[in-house]
Amino acid sequence: MVETKYLRPMKASRRRPTPGDVFVMNLVNGRYLYGRVILADRPRNVAPMPGSNLIQVYDTIADEPVLDAPLSTDRLLIPPLFINRLPWTLGLFATIASRPLLEGDRLRRYCFRRWTGAFLDENGDQLAQRSEPCGEWGLASYTVLDNAVGEALGHLATT
Repeated sequence: MVETKYLRPMKASRRRPTPGDVFVMNLVNGRYLYGRVILADRPRNVAPMPGSNLIQVYDTIADEPVLDAPLSTDRLLIPPLFINRLPWTLGLFATIASRPLLEGDRLRRYCFRRWTGAFLDENGDQLAQRSEPCGEWGLASYTVLDNAVGEALGHLATT
């Protein structure tokens, strides 16, 4: 049994995430939140963990999953993060579409803070300075994601 505060499990999937995949998360209030895979199955030398997937989670919420939901980089709910395949295999993410990533689908610059205080891009290359939104350089667990979504949505009090 998956224990989360803000996300409800749906149907588990064994399909590997691919760049451009659009997925939904089922919130405990029955509504759906959207995300997108930006990079998939990253090797260790360019990600915090081998097999990491870089995702973006948007502030777009709907009563039912729709394929044409507005997913824009200026509407991110939380900073981009690296996550493994577990949210898909546990049914916390359900892929609803896969479409090519266009220029505007990615941030102009990705920024992640390493535990040392250094700032890195999505390939692990050091940045001269922080840029927003800035996530953490590390593999986020589904519970970290669950808590971040709950906090960003005011613990679902506004829905």
